[in-house]
Amino acid sequence: MKVLKKDLEMMRGDTFKIHIKFEKTDPDSVTELILSVKKSKADTEYALQEKLSNGGTALQDDGSFVIRIAPEDTEDLEPGDYVYDVESHIDDIDVYTLMHGKLTIQEDVTR
Repeated sequence: MKVLKKDLEMMRGDTFKIHIKFEKTDPDSVTELILSVKKSKADTEYALQEKLSNGGTALQDDGSFVIRIAPEDTEDLEPGDYVYDVESHIDDIDVYTLMHGKLTIQEDVTR
């Protein structure tokens, strides 16, 4: 499976969505989908983490997934650059990193 490197930008305190569509995987076999965000790869604590199992990710009618970052998930984060990845678990057996890169959280004006 090819890993997509993509840098993302979002405004602090805004809703942000990442859409993922599997081309050769039955969506029902996806047992977990995780977005993890840290200030640096070496950090042991996540700045943010959304999972299929906790409602941060949802399966859509067309078989795609939407990872939703809610406004309250970033309203207290420092603006700046973070690193992220999106990982999928298939049938509770295989684990694949789907995408990774830099997530820039920009400072908002309206608070």
